[in-house]
Amino acid sequence: MTHEGSGLGGSVSYIKKICPNAEIFDGLAIHGAEAAQSSAQVERWLKNKI
Repeated sequence: MTHEGSGLGGSVSYIKKICPNAEIFDGLAIHGAEAAQSSAQVERWLKNKI
């Protein structure tokens, strides 16, 4: 997810609450200003989840 300084905030807790049967992984928080240049970071994160 992107953010403007709050990191993941309470997002993970909220997702767990509304999707109780979902498998929730550690999140990846990307600062909004860096989102356009974050594809390599996202790819590394995804590879670690597979």
